[in-house]
Amino acid sequence: MKAADEYRQSRTNWLVTMGLAAIGVVIFLVFGGIVHADASALNYTSLAATSSQFVLDVRARVQCQKKSLAKARCLPASDFLGPHRRLANFSGLLWLLGTVGLTGSEHVLVIGDAGPNKEFVAALLYVMGQRRVSILTTPFSELKNFKSAFGEGRSRTREKIFQRPMRADSLLLRRELAQALSGHRQLVIFDARSENEYWGRELRTMRGGHIPGAQLLPLSLHQFAVKKRPSVQVMPGAQVVVYGRDSYESLVAMARLVASGIKVQALLDGWAGWAVDGSQPVDGATYLDLRNGGLHYGIGGKKQLEATKNLSRKWLLVLGILVLLGVFMAGYFTRKIVAGKGE
Repeated sequence: MKAADEYRQSRTNWLVTMGLAAIGVVIFLVFGGIVHADASALNYTSLAATSSQFVLDVRARVQCQKKSLAKARCLPASDFLGPHRRLANFSGLLWLLGTVGLTGSEHVLVIGDAGPNKEFVAALLYVMGQRRVSILTTPFSELKNFKSAFGEGRSRTREKIFQRPMRADSLLLRRELAQALSGHRQLVIFDARSENEYWGRELRTMRGGHIPGAQLLPLSLHQFAVKKRPSVQVMPGAQVVVYGRDSYESLVAMARLVASGIKVQALLDGWAGWAVDGSQPVDGATYLDLRNGGLHYGIGGKKQLEATKNLSRKWLLVLGILVLLGVFMAGYFTRKIVAGKGE
């Protein structure tokens, strides 16, 4: 009897375990399929500013200070970047946010012109830990029926200290991605550049091609295409990474994915950082043609190269004619001077 009771108990436990497993599978099939990000922390909006929002105008400082939304602070996207769109260091970014009075607890509304600058700044705020960031989809030049005012520039010193912790898990360094690739993790990598750059037909860095395993997901970085926001599905548990050409484009791509509800990490230095590191693997690799002075002309390159050569020939011909004319004139006046002295 005791053995029979133990058998029935073990069978009951097994049935309960299998039932719970089945329920888990059903939940996965119904609700799984996308690695969700907290879209409320970074989203798009078509609504104008409310009194509870902190308005950040990322247009050129002159434009912002001339006319903006009421109580807007001016912080151009260029202030976050150095030469060749090099991203400022994080301590400098924290100080910069403090110069417009941000602590990280505000709901920030980012406004500006058409183009990716709004998304770039919004992504930076998201990475730095800003509680909530909204991107106004309507370009400032198209806004109607709003209360305008002079935008207030940032101060020379910090007005407040930015206190929110960074969302450090939203960024990925080159070394970390290389380790993930070699570690055979469940990786989903999106390349947000153009198709020509992805296949190495167009170069803007030392090498062309793409990171091994990367899927092409061009996000039209040079156009503000909210209606074309990406719609992708990723299995739960996957590590999702996105990159553009540099830090700027990588952050813009990250903003568009996060706002669409995809939890993603941005490769901080983008393809440019990966390409200059010769130790990193590349699929579809192409290289700069050093015979043409290190220039790569991409699609239609032969025509551009021939046009450049033809232009060079024309200038050489003009230069040769001028040299000959100079020699002739010098000889002519020399003979005149010598003849004058002989008389």
